[in-house]
Amino acid sequence: MMEKRRKKVALVFAAVLLLVALVRYVDLYPGIEKKGIDQRIIFIYNYVNFAEGYQNNGVFVDEKGNVVKYDLSDGDWERATFAEELAYLENMEYDESDVVMKLNMSELEKNFSYLYKVNPNARIKERFRFVHSYDAGQRSLYGVAYLEEEEPTFIMIRSQGDNNYENTNRYARKISRWWGRVSQKDKTTPFAPFK
Repeated sequence: MMEKRRKKVALVFAAVLLLVALVRYVDLYPGIEKKGIDQRIIFIYNYVNFAEGYQNNGVFVDEKGNVVKYDLSDGDWERATFAEELAYLENMEYDESDVVMKLNMSELEKNFSYLYKVNPNARIKERFRFVHSYDAGQRSLYGVAYLEEEEPTFIMIRSQGDNNYENTNRYARKISRWWGRVSQKDKTTPFAPFK
């Protein structure tokens, strides 16, 4: 009788541990189903450095799959919010000389869909690695999602430089791996791949 009770307690304890592990590692955010790309800018790969003068440049991915370079290193942008920068980039006119590369549209649409499945409150993990100096700046990949009305939500996918951060959401990790493959195709600054 006592043996049966111990087995039941052990089984219940194991079930509780399994449930806790699942809740901890499975993202329960339902996401938003998106059919087609319905916004101007999807991803922004941004480099910011305050050492030796202000630097703020990078690329953004538009709805047509163009990877477009930009430079906001002018001092007027030093105190701007990310939302102000996005508004400027959305209205920025560019020509073919600003397009670094063209992305495969089916892959872009798939990763756009992943972006809307990333929990905006997902845990961001700090990744430690030896940094030679603390003036390397910061390279960051953000997704731009419109989760509420007209307001953009900036979802940090990955960031590397003076500090290293990674979004732990499985869809964010898929986007990060895809971006790594894409960025290998063009090694020019400001589109350098993450290490």
